[in-house]
Amino acid sequence: MKKSMDRFLNYLNTIFNLSDAAKDYLSIHGKIKVFPAGSYYKFDDEKIEKWCFMLEGLAARIGFENDNEVIERIYCKDFYFSGTKHVFSKTSERISIKFLRKSEIYEIQNHHLRIAFQQYQELQECYLVLKEYEIQYIKDLLSILKSPSKKRLYELHRRQPFLLSILTVKEKISYLNFKNIKEYYSSLGFLIYST
Repeated sequence: MKKSMDRFLNYLNTIFNLSDAAKDYLSIHGKIKVFPAGSYYKFDDEKIEKWCFMLEGLAARIGFENDNEVIERIYCKDFYFSGTKHVFSKTSERISIKFLRKSEIYEIQNHHLRIAFQQYQELQECYLVLKEYEIQYIKDLLSILKSPSKKRLYELHRRQPFLLSILTVKEKISYLNFKNIKEYYSSLGFLIYST
């Protein structure tokens, strides 16, 4: 697990030069966890006041539509999620977080992370950069979902190419909000024709 912790700290260090004290704080108050594919980090009615950073694997923010799971957002390597609305919140959203593949995460309680932001400016800076990445991800996702269903795989290829190859057909259908398999194959045909 030490290698995983080092990998997490080294990644943050590429964003902003971390002091040894900030690294020590994150190492002391956070931990590395591994989850099997298909397991849940939280269910829609749970509140888990922790912030998590994906080191490996694939997780999804799951909503429900007519009692069916719908992928609303994907979390892969170098993405983060929280068991509450955000790291500064004590309330939860009615969503589940499910690991789609075996995953390894760094986990820290929200209040410890908030203290870290106050004590170590560089950690606040890192968080702001990660937040900017998340905002860009959401903009890209909204742009993909606004496009006609026929063009959604092409837009996924353009805007989030890392997801095109790692999601299964069933996951792509859910993530890209296709109504059925026919829409998926129509979009796949457009992608093949356009690239």
